[in-house]
Amino acid sequence: YRPILQYAREQSIPLLALNVPRAIVRKVGQSGLGSLTPEESVWAPGFIDKSDQNYREHLKAVYDAHEPTDPDKFEYFLEAQLLWDEAMAERAARYLAEHPDRRLAVLAGNGHLAYGSGIPQRLQRRTPVAAAIVLQVDETGEYQEAADFLVISADTPLKPAGRLGVEMEGETGSGLRIKSVMPGGAAEKAGIRAQDYLAAIGGRAISSLPDVRLALLDKGAGESVTVQVRRGGDENPPQTLSLAVILQEQ
Repeated sequence: YRPILQYAREQSIPLLALNVPRAIVRKVGQSGLGSLTPEESVWAPGFIDKSDQNYREHLKAVYDAHEPTDPDKFEYFLEAQLLWDEAMAERAARYLAEHPDRRLAVLAGNGHLAYGSGIPQRLQRRTPVAAAIVLQVDETGEYQEAADFLVISADTPLKPAGRLGVEMEGETGSGLRIKSVMPGGAAEKAGIRAQDYLAAIGGRAISSLPDVRLALLDKGAGESVTVQVRRGGDENPPQTLSLAVILQEQ
């Protein structure tokens, strides 16, 4: 979804998060809707329709295909999927009611859209609007009757991700410390050492492991990135070094 979200940002197109927090969905999948606390229940939709037998049978086939260790927990799995689809439909319906002059494109996985039994029919139940289901597939196959339109596309290979070649110590009170550098890796070639602290990558301040991933998200192997590290400590005055690192593929 990243290129779509970047395009929306560039064009000032509003974005609406429809999903339920993953921890809530996971809890329902393990223990059912009845296990939610009052605080967690605010994420649940006002009504959940369990009557669609085709929806149940499709999910049962998916559940069985994963060789579940506890077949008796299928009802919890079903409730988690219902929570997902009903909540997303409810949020979409609320947005349309509040903005009747706008169109809404719902971006979701094929399983939430195919045959209309996930989000589409649950949205229509709440607010009957003109709508169409569009699925992106690599061949028609099982999805031929699953949507109003199919976008058939070939796989697009991604460029190799660029790597620093470091192992992180983890988050500490002083920042993110480098535990070791890979021999012959990008960091070592640039002069980065073990026990250095990562301060910034490409101008982005670094204080956690997700910061590192975000800073390198669009950087491929062979690209150059400026890395700032802090070096020194109790025995030597700390210094900040700015180093050019040529990222490598790993």
